[in-house]
Amino acid sequence: QAGWWVVGREGEAAQSLWEYDFSAPTVLVVGAEARGLHALIRQRCDVRLRIPLAAGVDSLNAATAAAVALFEVARQRAAAKN
Repeated sequence: QAGWWVVGREGEAAQSLWEYDFSAPTVLVVGAEARGLHALIRQRCDVRLRIPLAAGVDSLNAATAAAVALFEVARQRAAAKN
């Protein structure tokens, strides 16, 4: 983990994905679709982030949540280059 931030993607997290600065080297951890992050994995995360969802949307599957998070990482890093 030296030099890397471990970011857990979890629906119940207090901080939004949009509020986090992804400029540092990052490891993204996505939990299981129904259960989220395992307790031991959750403890290893430096920060946990949620994806804000529209009203009526309960959750995203793991692959979609990972894709949204990776897109935000790429978007922020591209914006920083410009």
